[in-house]
Amino acid sequence: MRSIIFALIVLCSARISAQRTVRQNFGDTLTKQWVGIQLTLVDSVYLKIEGPANAWFALGFNTQRMQRGVDVCMVPAWKEAFSDLRPYDAVLTGYAPPNRDALQHWRIQSEEMKDGRRSFELVRAITTGDEEDFDFTELTKNGGPLNVIWAMGTEKSNKAEYHGNQKGKKILEW
Repeated sequence: MRSIIFALIVLCSARISAQRTVRQNFGDTLTKQWVGIQLTLVDSVYLKIEGPANAWFALGFNTQRMQRGVDVCMVPAWKEAFSDLRPYDAVLTGYAPPNRDALQHWRIQSEEMKDGRRSFELVRAITTGDEEDFDFTELTKNGGPLNVIWAMGTEKSNKAEYHGNQKGKKILEW
C-alpha cells in the first residue's frame, strides 16, 4: 500500500511540474542578423532571447500579424550611452512600434553581450492578470500551438525604425 501511495505521489508531482520547451531561430542565421528564442513553460514563463547587439528585436505572442493589443517582449538596441537598454513588456497599437506596458512583468535573470550579440534570460508569471499580457495557462497545462511574430531593426534617436523584411511569423508547437 505504501509503495502505491508513493508511486501516486511521484506521478502527480511529475505531472504538476511538467516542463514544455520550444526553441526557434528567426532571420538569416548565416550572419548575425537573426533572433533566437527558447520558451519554457513550467511554474512560470521562461524566455531566452538573443539577437544582434546593434538592433532592436521583439517577439509577439498569440498572433500572426501586427495588430492592436498583441503582447510583445521588446529588446532595445545596445548603445554606448546611459539609457535603459533592458528588455520590456509592451503592447502593439497596430502597424507601429510597440508601446511600453504600464505594468512590467518580464524580469531579467541574466544578460550577456558576446561577439556582437546580446542575450537575455527573462521570467514572468504564466498569467499576470494584465489584459495586455498573453495568458500562458492553457499552453502550460496542455501544450499545443502558439502563433508568434518576430521582428528586428535599427534605431534612430532611441526610437525603433521600420524593420523592413526583417520580420516574420511562426507557429511554435509544444
